[in-house]
Amino acid sequence: MGEARNFMMLLLICITAVTSAQESFDLNDLNNWVSGVDKEAKEVILKDGESIYSENKIYKLTMQADSNLCFYKNDTEFIWCSMSNGYGKNAYMKLKGGNFAVYDANNKLIWKPSSITGNPTNIILGNDGVLKLEDSNKKVLWTHNESHTNDIKDLSGYKGDYVLDSKEGANCNNFNDKSYKVILDPNNKQVFYLETKNTQGFNSQIAFQLVSPTQLQAVGGNGSALFTGGFCEIRNDKELVFVVDISGNSEIDCTFSLKRKKNFID
Repeated sequence: MGEARNFMMLLLICITAVTSAQESFDLNDLNNWVSGVDKEAKEVILKDGESIYSENKIYKLTMQADSNLCFYKNDTEFIWCSMSNGYGKNAYMKLKGGNFAVYDANNKLIWKPSSITGNPTNIILGNDGVLKLEDSNKKVLWTHNESHTNDIKDLSGYKGDYVLDSKEGANCNNFNDKSYKVILDPNNKQVFYLETKNTQGFNSQIAFQLVSPTQLQAVGGNGSALFTGGFCEIRNDKELVFVVDISGNSEIDCTFSLKRKKNFID
């Protein structure tokens, strides 16, 4: 009788352990969870080099080695990025306790959505190409492009001369020995032009359109443009960080930052 009672107690413990909520998921579990399979998670972590996919496998969210959390279509077509580069390897994304953020290898917070309200519990990679966060009632709290509807700031405070502060990527060599200037569009204060000039005086301009309170998207250029597309993140009133496509294949080739040298004299 004693052995039977001990066996039943052990069986009950095993059943309880299996049916209790998981603390975290491996990638297969996480892909199923993001795709809508009913699972309960108290913690979701995406580590350096790991990715999760939408149900149709067209869209992916990946934690890159440059500490950027990025959203792609068909593996290489850039859609959105957290612009949290420059914090070294082994950064990770974590969703826990109603908080969604990116941390460096020392567990220091380096990025979180600035416009989010509420406590997210779910990451949704939609088959429609929208990355969003939902709460436990399936209310959408944030999307990768929701900030298009936020109040847009005036870019006039960012015009001036800049110098190259840092660069990272295989195709960043063309950014050496150049001067940089930000020029405001005279007809649209939500657009500025990044003007680059080499030592021979040849220059080009790339236009950037404000798409959120701190992020701009490349919308065209003239001259011999250094890159064909990408984004700019406003870090503060003295630093601009660019994540760009140089080769024209819709992949991120270079990340570089510019720091203000001096203001224009109006």
